Amino acid sequence: NNTAGATWQAGYIDDEGTITASGAGSAIAIVGATDGITVGNTGTGNLTVAAGAALTADFLNIGQLAGSHGTVDITGAGTSVNTNSGLYQNIAVGFDGTASLTIADHAVVTTNNMDVAFHYDAGITDTLDVNNATLNVGQYLTIADGGTANATVENGATITTNFLTIANQAGSTGSLAVDGTGSVVTATSGLTMGYSGGSATLAVTNGGAVVSNSILDDGTITVSGTGSAITVVGASSGITVGNAGTGNLTVAAGATVTSVFLNIAQLAGSTGTVDITGAGTTLNTVVGQYQNTIGVGFDGTASLTVADQAVLTTANMDVAVFHDAGVTDTLDVNDATLDVVGQNLLTIADA
Repeated sequence: NNTAGATWQAGYIDDEGTITASGAGSAIAIVGATDGITVGNTGTGNLTVAAGAALTADFLNIGQLAGSHGTVDITGAGTSVNTNSGLYQNIAVGFDGTASLTIADHAVVTTNNMDVAFHYDAGITDTLDVNNATLNVGQYLTIADGGTANATVENGATITTNFLTIANQAGSTGSLAVDGTGSVVTATSGLTMGYSGGSATLAVTNGGAVVSNSILDDGTITVSGTGSAITVVGASSGITVGNAGTGNLTVAAGATVTSVFLNIAQLAGSTGTVDITGAGTTLNTVVGQYQNTIGVGFDGTASLTVADQAVLTTANMDVAVFHDAGVTDTLDVNDATLDVVGQNLLTIADA
């Protein structure tokens, strides 16, 4: 235990027990440029950083080897963990063991890269929970790199990263839930879901928000509830639902999606399904450089449904953009509004 303003310095820490750093001025400092702390290397390890304490290291590994268990809790105003210097600058939540990382109650964690569920291990689910706290990732945040991972951002928490990937490899399973007013996930260079055939889920609910430069969706996205929103901010970027695999997007119950473009079923063999439904629900592509396009079926199979008083606004829409033998793309507007503004071009069966 490290309390009452003491500082513990070490070259490397292998935690197979319980470590607590608590109180303003209390600190754990890993001083080697290539050294860090492993919580649960071969056995069971627990680390708590709380009540204004600080941890600095080159890396933080949680649940390292098969059969290990690692639990890290970072909590309280003024509490900080920083792995943003040295060689690795990484936090790994689960290699071959079982790992849990909780960041809560105004704590701040800063790292350059974070992997959750780095390897595939049968029967293991690793977890990340950011609850009324802040996670800053300078480059890459991967939720389910090779394994299974669940991540939650709730109660006004924020995650900011450069690239965000959910389910990065074939066989991986990753989910991200962004829930509650003020809960925001920002991916400044883009969000990729279900890369290489992984199973990816994103749910934005109860006023939560996702802001990204672009979204490539080969998974399932649900945006639901008044105030819930996805915003694509790249001036020439947008959302692709079903790029190389199967993608689904549902916008419902008063939620909002804003993007420069929406492409549904991009490449040959892909399938894309978009459902926009419910009073107060809107999807708008009249922004940015193109200010126009919704493509319902490029070389894949696409379906777009606008229903139950929802409103879809765009400047141009093409249904069945290219000719592909045996492929039928569909547009269904049911008790809803499709508003094609600007150039006022709606093309059914372009090629």
